[in-house]
Amino acid sequence: MIFIETTEKGDFKMLNQIASMPIMVKTYAKKFGVIIRIQGSTAYTNGKVITIPRLDVTDPIKARLAYGYLAHEASHVRNTNFDILRKKEFKDNLCLFSLFNILEDCRIEKIIASEFIGVFENLELLSEYYKKEWNDFINCSKSVPTLNLVLAFIQVYGQCVIQRFEGSKTKARKLYFIVKKRFSEINKIATLVKESSNALSSDDIYKI
Repeated sequence: MIFIETTEKGDFKMLNQIASMPIMVKTYAKKFGVIIRIQGSTAYTNGKVITIPRLDVTDPIKARLAYGYLAHEASHVRNTNFDILRKKEFKDNLCLFSLFNILEDCRIEKIIASEFIGVFENLELLSEYYKKEWNDFINCSKSVPTLNLVLAFIQVYGQCVIQRFEGSKTKARKLYFIVKKRFSEINKIATLVKESSNALSSDDIYKI
């Protein structure tokens, strides 16, 4: 396990240091005042600790993916109201949590992409990188539960209208017609996703 933590003075303390550790990780740790861990295969944060997947950062593409994960979680730390996520209704309703998290992901990525040069490109790369998994999902869509298809549509349509990821347009269009065959309210869902592009806070997303 590799992680960087900042002291109260803003100095860096690095454990299990390796030569290929990106300087960007240290920069984010200091700027956002968080502990950053690099381990496992998923990215997440509790507002105080950021965990990003262990990737071969000597590979330029993998390094950009790491930067994308890091920027995404760092924006959660700065811009997400974690008190909302502690509401009992989120603990009892995975669907509600998923809806909130998808739209909040779009909102916070839009913010951090406007604040730091190069972040937009890294986040867009991250959304496009797992093409095989996306194609497998579409190819087996007939057997995918409707709710999962709707959530996937919200994600890619949100990336299209909120983050403005060019590659998400084709994905959203493809999923729209797949979902429409099963779910007649898809246009209302699309309208709510568009409204999310004007959300200024986690509370706005929660209301939507």
